[in-house]
Amino acid sequence: RAFGIDLTDAAKELADAFADPTKGADKLNERLGFLDAATRNTIRNFQEQGNILAAQQTLFDAFSSDLQKGGSGTSYQQIVCDHYS
Repeated sequence: RAFGIDLTDAAKELADAFADPTKGADKLNERLGFLDAATRNTIRNFQEQGNILAAQQTLFDAFSSDLQKGGSGTSYQQIVCDHYS
């Protein structure tokens, strides 16, 4: 356990988010505030078209871009824990 959330729980939450990209994007965005309206709509449009992989990739790109803004030299695990604490 680190920074108020268990890494196993964080991993499960992320896996759930990518299983349903539109719902997951909304849930992650509530907590992290990283999506703009255009990106959220792109994710939704891809999923509605049945292109789950493109929806997941768009979510991943937006999420990883936000993580990278957390500062150089900080691990992804630390950034995720910081966001979720």
